[in-house]
Amino acid sequence: MRVQQERAFILHSRPYQESSAILELLTLEHGRVSVLARGARRAGRRRQMIAPFNELQVGFGGRGTLYNLNGLDVIAHHWLSGVPLYAGLYMNEISLRLLRPQDPHPALFVGYGDSVRALVGRSQSSVDVAAVDVEPVLRRFEKLLLREAGYELVFDLDMQTGEPVQPEQHYQFIPEAGFVAGTSAQAGGTLLVPGDVLLSIAADDYQDPEVRRLAKRIMRQALGPLLGARGLHSRALFRET
Repeated sequence: MRVQQERAFILHSRPYQESSAILELLTLEHGRVSVLARGARRAGRRRQMIAPFNELQVGFGGRGTLYNLNGLDVIAHHWLSGVPLYAGLYMNEISLRLLRPQDPHPALFVGYGDSVRALVGRSQSSVDVAAVDVEPVLRRFEKLLLREAGYELVFDLDMQTGEPVQPEQHYQFIPEAGFVAGTSAQAGGTLLVPGDVLLSIAADDYQDPEVRRLAKRIMRQALGPLLGARGLHSRALFRET
């Protein structure tokens, strides 16, 4: 395979031998791709080009699952810091865990770029780390990633009856399935969510603190079985700060 002038974001890089690096890319037309960037870790401009979150135009080719990078131009540098940096690392990590190699997801590529640019804006908008708000960005991206990976959650329909979610009703959340009308007595150990909260999540409206709290719990439970028992490094790093 030989690819030229492909748009890409860097999800992760790791050293290879003395001066090279293996890059995990999210590309527009080929999905997640692993490439070997020879000499990329030498001092100078090229080393800065392989930083995570950078938007690139790349060329690559070869056989197997690890391709040779043969072209690299930066479209945009995206510098994240503080809470937005940890949010971006989390996005990258769950993308690497859920996406199959060479499975194109153009909508996810666009959504990832929008999310990174939103995090850049939050990095620059406040010197008060506690005031930086990344939750809406993460919830929208998680929803999109689940959909593109084949595990879409439908927030505005009862998955048992197919009827629209009613604002005054409560719904049980069944991971890997969806939401079913129920009561607190029926819920047992499952998460019970008011219908008006589900409709707000469906509309990506996270202004209400209760919507934000429950949306985070829902996404944790939805992603948990897909990510497996191995913990996320990005969450551990955030807890250590």
